Amino acid sequence: MFLNAYEFEKCLIFYGAPTLVNLKVASLYHIDMTKAEMDYWIDYYNPLLSQKNMCLYRFTRKQRGLLFLYHKQKLWHLLNHEKIKKMFMNYHYNCLSVETILQCLQKRLQETEFPHEIGLLLGYPLQDVVSFIDGKPCLVIGYWKVYGHLKSCQKTFWKYQRCTNELMNRFSKGMTLEKICQII
Repeated sequence: MFLNAYEFEKCLIFYGAPTLVNLKVASLYHIDMTKAEMDYWIDYYNPLLSQKNMCLYRFTRKQRGLLFLYHKQKLWHLLNHEKIKKMFMNYHYNCLSVETILQCLQKRLQETEFPHEIGLLLGYPLQDVVSFIDGKPCLVIGYWKVYGHLKSCQKTFWKYQRCTNELMNRFSKGMTLEKICQII
């Protein structure tokens, strides 16, 4: 079923609100549509999002589409942290640019059960990503599994939920993604 603009925007706002308001470097979610449909909406919305230095990117994994919304400069800055870059290089990523990293991730999505280093692209703390990969017990599960710094993560989760609720409330009252992008 082809999603109309309203349905697509609703999904993008619901799953990407923390990224849209610049609280989060990136968001990733599955959306049930064909490659052609995803490409259509990516081409349609990227000019609007690029005004806020954001971009949509499509991943595919086992015939499923994953939509990745990210801040270009913030993601590049994050990926240039020495420890994060080293971790990606340990998984044989080409770290020359955001685009080459995303291409390497696409390849990893096809080759592995699930590349858990993806959490770093979503802005999850390095300690939490490494602890998850190592199979350590977590303290709490929120937007990600937390292994340390519990209070700061809970505060972050609260901010994410609050902005999602606020943007969804505005959207339900008729505010389009374009209008939301104008005020954020």
